[in-house]
Amino acid sequence: MLGYIPYDPTLSYPILYTVQDAIRGQCLLHPEGLLNKVQDYLAGSLIDIDLVDHLDGILLVVNPHRFKESLELMIEKSQELELERVPIAGIVVTGDGRDGIQYTPDEFDHPYITNNRIPILATRYETYDAVVMISRIEVKINTNTQWKVNRAIELFKNHIPIEQFKDV
Repeated sequence: MLGYIPYDPTLSYPILYTVQDAIRGQCLLHPEGLLNKVQDYLAGSLIDIDLVDHLDGILLVVNPHRFKESLELMIEKSQELELERVPIAGIVVTGDGRDGIQYTPDEFDHPYITNNRIPILATRYETYDAVVMISRIEVKINTNTQWKVNRAIELFKNHIPIEQFKDV
């Protein structure tokens, strides 16, 4: 039956909770957003305007020294493109690879973060290591991702000729 169902990239989007587990991170701000879906991720030093233009769930991965600069750049590019909102699903603040997480929520206080309740995750890993860990996430469909369940049901209904299998 799987041969009948077309590939749908949205089913491979992780949620921030899964990212938090993958990077062994801690949520510093707005844990209610851990169910946000992540379409793609960007290193704060490599913000690509083409991605900002067509994605809605970007995970920004940035070291704490570039946090404000990267966030402001995302806001600026979104305004240039006349987007209704900055397409950030969450932000991962990376560490130096040695010490534990030593950040406080106050360090990442920004009106955009507060007003839009953007989750801030912190990890001790450096940006490169965090991005590698995120890229290796195996995504699943479960009750925490109801939008995936609904999409899978829709794909099944639209592409499986169920009438052919009734007599089998």
